[in-house]
This record gives sequence, structure tokens and C-alpha cells, in this order.
Amino acid sequence: MRILHVALPQDWARGHDDGSYDVSTRGVSLVDEGYIHASTLAQVGPVLDSYFGDVAAVDLLVVDLDKLDHEGAQVLWEHVEGADDPFPHVYGVIPTQTVVEVVRLEHEPGSPWQVPQIDDVATGPA
Repeated sequence: MRILHVALPQDWARGHDDGSYDVSTRGVSLVDEGYIHASTLAQVGPVLDSYFGDVAAVDLLVVDLDKLDHEGAQVLWEHVEGADDPFPHVYGVIPTQTVVEVVRLEHEPGSPWQVPQIDDVATGPA
């Protein structure tokens, strides 16, 4: 099973070069937040529209949960105020070897994001 994380391209490039990714969400580090925000395929569209509507491109990191667990990061499915379903939160860095695909998404700032189908992405807690 896989989860998704929305990364600014420059943040992912830095994490890729370092061997691990530690940005919780746009402008917030893992140290600041305590975990890295992630989502299911159904949740990522609203996240993109709400928090990344003003940017032209993002990298959608497809993270393998089994590989993440093997590397020692814990994923907890937690309820977020105003959301119907719990979101996956990664407690720890995301090692680059756990990212099995990177999907570059581009759009006109201010318009809705179009999210492609991505196989094996979680629909909720296992």
C-alpha cells in the first residue's frame, strides 16, 4: 500500500540529494510539526486546492508503506478537524528509497488541480 505527500519541487530535490525528506508541509519542517503530512488519493486533490493553489508545480511523492515501516518511520492515521476520514501522518523522515514514484503535477495557479490515477494508493487505514 502507498500514501501520497505533496512536495514543492525544490524541497524534494533537496531531500533527494540528502537521502531523506523532512518537510512536513509547505514551509513547515518535520521538526516544527512533529510529523510529515500525507494523504490518500481521494484526499490529495482538496489538499492541493487548499494549500498549493497558488503554485504552478508540485511533486507528488508516492511512498510505499512497507518500505517506510522497514526504514523505521511510523505512520499513524489521525483525524483532522473538518475532515471526514483520517489522514496518514509520517512520524520520522521519509527515506528517499521509500519513494517509489514521483509524479510532477502542473497547473495554472488559481485553477483546480487535476490528479491522475495512481495505482495501489491507500484509501484509508489498513
